[in-house]
Amino acid sequence: MFWNAMLLALREIRRNVLRSSLTILGIVIGVAAVITMVTIGQGATAQVQADIQKLGTNLLQVFRGQGFGGGGGARSSAPPFTMEDVTAIENDISGVRAVAPSSNSGTQAIYGNANWSTQVTGTSDKYLEVRDWPLASGRNFSESELRAGAAVCLLGDTVKQELFGDQDPIGLSIRLGKLSCQVIGLLSVKGQSGFGQNQDDIVVVPLRTLQRRMAGNSDVNAIWSRRAMAFRPKRCRPTWSGCCASAARFATARRTISTCATSKRSPALSPTPRAFSRRCSARSPRSVWSSAASAS
Repeated sequence: MFWNAMLLALREIRRNVLRSSLTILGIVIGVAAVITMVTIGQGATAQVQADIQKLGTNLLQVFRGQGFGGGGGARSSAPPFTMEDVTAIENDISGVRAVAPSSNSGTQAIYGNANWSTQVTGTSDKYLEVRDWPLASGRNFSESELRAGAAVCLLGDTVKQELFGDQDPIGLSIRLGKLSCQVIGLLSVKGQSGFGQNQDDIVVVPLRTLQRRMAGNSDVNAIWSRRAMAFRPKRCRPTWSGCCASAARFATARRTISTCATSKRSPALSPTPRAFSRRCSARSPRSVWSSAASAS
């Protein structure tokens, strides 16, 4: 019975060769298209996850001023952060693994006859931990270098290639504008972020070095923080990021109360330390990580 069916099928295929060929071709094209689309989708998903991973895990950035999606004024109109805001987030928010202030400045990096326009980031020794960014060689900043604002720096891979090529820059000095800095470490390769930014085009210096010797102020433009607990997408809520923003505002309110007390004026209504502590303790550590936040 089976062989009779096979012979009948082969006989019909011989009688209709063109129709049979087109049918087989259609099936092959359809299956190939499905496999291709599934593969492209999986590849795109993996690429997006890799780009997000490059930014760091369990990462929260707190910016001053208006958020990305809202109206009502520009971000630059808001006053910058201070180290008191960084300390408030670090001490008053539970579940924080590391906090790093940062300020940025564009400048020209020069070594010998080579020069490269790059971004200089002033921060603390916790920056690499928050960004999950290991060193390829060399060392991180020491406490004494951070306190003194020493002229030392860490180079991203792009800056290293543009200025030194295959030469080892550890121990050598480069100029950042008018400032001469000794290279003490090289950052590992991170590649481009999901926004198309080359993350390796960077020079990292101590925060006080950038503030005193390059920017001429004590501003902190952004605060990076990393949560100690694992990320749980199903419980994602904006409460933890809101608590971080409240910590920064509380530090500002505390300074306002102190100023008003000195001038014998009545301060505006602001959260007390005890009320702020109750509010934050109620939200964390059960509060869940948010991918981004803006502190007004």
